[in-house]
Amino acid sequence: FSPPEKYVRNEIVLITGSGKGLGRQLAIEFAKRGSILVLIDIDDTENGKTVELVKANGLNSKRIYAYHCDLR
Repeated sequence: FSPPEKYVRNEIVLITGSGKGLGRQLAIEFAKRGSILVLIDIDDTENGKTVELVKANGLNSKRIYAYHCDLR
């Protein structure tokens, strides 16, 4: 038994550490499902690459918001 899949189209999804690894993969998967993405990472260059990968998967660029965040 598994719970039904949550419908995330047009939902705002905040992803920290979106510049690489699991965060990047989550961004791509949520983009495929039509979510509005808020991507946060300390590395602006890698976060920008994630934005480009998401755009390559067909998400409207007006639905992606990338921010720099350093909590040191």
